[in-house]
Amino acid sequence: MKEYPTAWQRKTMWAALTACFVVLLVIIVGAVIWAAANVISFLQPILIPVAIAMILTYLLDPLVTKMSRGALGRTKAVALVFAIAFFALGGFAAWLIPTVSIQSANFARQVPAYTERARDYTVDLIYRFDHTFGLLGSSALLHLLLLAHSRLPLQPLRRKPLPPQLKLLLQAPRS
Repeated sequence: MKEYPTAWQRKTMWAALTACFVVLLVIIVGAVIWAAANVISFLQPILIPVAIAMILTYLLDPLVTKMSRGALGRTKAVALVFAIAFFALGGFAAWLIPTVSIQSANFARQVPAYTERARDYTVDLIYRFDHTFGLLGSSALLHLLLLAHSRLPLQPLRRKPLPPQLKLLLQAPRS
């Protein structure tokens, strides 16, 4: 009578058991990473200011230490650094806010022109695509151009002459 399990069966069982535990280990590591990511994302509103405070503390500590070696105490040196930082940020905001406001107003004035140029370029691209490949058909092309023409004034970018149907369409009064 043979001895069970055989050497080959023992190797196979150990390989299967090892594979199961490797899969279990991968699942456990994945679950730990997922849980850590969820905890960090939950605590993100708290962790970001704490991290910024730690970085500022690390960067400004040598300055505070040098200031506190002189006539100032450490508390007064920290207060002075905070006051300097506060006024520097205030001056930066006083410069930045009007600049952003002016640029935003200029951009808001130019948005209609940007929209019109984008629309004209798109219509020109559709026209050239249909003129080159002829896939849309004249009725679909006229429908697209009529739709674009009815919303905003159309100023084609094309260099080629327009077909007579499109000239009539573009010269028609807008509703």
